[in-house]
Amino acid sequence: MVGSLLFVAPALTAVSFLSFPFEAPVWFYGMDAPGRLIDNSDLAWMVAEALGLDLDRATEHLFVDLDTAGLAYALNLTNSANPHVTTCGDSVVFPIGKDYMLLDGEEMALPGVAVYAPVTGKVYVSSEAIQKARSACG
Repeated sequence: MVGSLLFVAPALTAVSFLSFPFEAPVWFYGMDAPGRLIDNSDLAWMVAEALGLDLDRATEHLFVDLDTAGLAYALNLTNSANPHVTTCGDSVVFPIGKDYMLLDGEEMALPGVAVYAPVTGKVYVSSEAIQKARSACG
């Protein structure tokens, strides 16, 4: 099927989204069920609003551009199974795609994952990761 369809029944709305190449139906029940087509990219914003969350604030906290952190770092992509960023010499390591950092070989949990964006060459880590790295660097 090409496009999206909206089926409306009393107190039940089924929304089918085109998510190439597959469709992912989302079902809404109850009196407040939307009677319209909702773009799948709007769902996160709708859920966040319903839960009283601020996605922009979460993004600012979880994805800080490492270039703006004031830390000298090196991105190591030589081993595709273990891409990582090092800073403070090699005493702080941020494994890409992981929610922890290594501080002198000891694993420390972080609130978000380290992200490498290959198109821009940028690395993003949480603000907590930056604070811990700064403390470790002295």
